[in-house]
Amino acid sequence: MEAAQHRFANLPDEVAMKVSALLASLEMCSPASTLPKEPIIMLVRPVTISDSEQWIELRCLLWPEASSSADVTRYFQKGMPVPGITLVAESPGGMLGGFAELSVRREYVEGATTTPVAYLEGLFVLPSLRKKGVARQLIEAAEVWAMEQGCAELASDTELSNEASISLHQACGFTEVERAVAFIKRL
Repeated sequence: MEAAQHRFANLPDEVAMKVSALLASLEMCSPASTLPKEPIIMLVRPVTISDSEQWIELRCLLWPEASSSADVTRYFQKGMPVPGITLVAESPGGMLGGFAELSVRREYVEGATTTPVAYLEGLFVLPSLRKKGVARQLIEAAEVWAMEQGCAELASDTELSNEASISLHQACGFTEVERAVAFIKRL
């Protein structure tokens, strides 16, 4: 637990403890073979302010170093134009099992032939719900939202080493258009 709390040191103690507890419970889960093999139907909808706590916990699992609390607070600030949407996958019991964060980019997007382009900024599904169609449901809802924004393309990226994400993207109809290595030099 101490290592996990250190991993989330930039988060308020209460949030770090909840995320650590969630991670511990996930590690104690039995193998995927005990989970249903059929797809799980989730309610995919825009995130609401009442989802904030669960959304923060999910974001911390995807981006442990990010300031998720501050990002979520900014997302819901009144009068602030939100350049995108966050969709969540809700179980029949009301628990969030994943999310997709989307934006509309008007600048250059690798491989795109149109503008604007909807961009899948982040996609996360709890490990216990993976390979059950939840990510596909989120992506399908993202496609509908993108078309409503006047976009003809949905773009995304992932790390070169994330084979599971690459496979998911391909299975959902994305075409790989580029591989890159990023650099930075401290001045």
